Amino acid sequence: MQLSMSQIIECYLHATQNEIDIDKSLSKSITKKMPPLPRTSKWAGERWSSSSLQIIYAVIMFAFIFGGFLLYVILFFAKYILAKFKNSISEIKVANN
Repeated sequence: MQLSMSQIIECYLHATQNEIDIDKSLSKSITKKMPPLPRTSKWAGERWSSSSLQIIYAVIMFAFIFGGFLLYVILFFAKYILAKFKNSISEIKVANN
């Protein structure tokens, strides 16, 4: 099934109109007691470009993965050192008896 250009434009306009309606309903809020809720895509898109958001995401993911690996290595060496310490203490006890 092929779509004509006018059908694609009509679908796009319908989708953006739906997003505008969502923005309006969020800004009006359910009651007057609640403050209007900001849309993340709005302020993030205005403040940063998509390339800088991708760079920030990549840095956060790299730090998350590398931080987990670093924590694993630190705990592995701590286990190794504690095992060596335990063996040295048990050798001292055997030598004293």
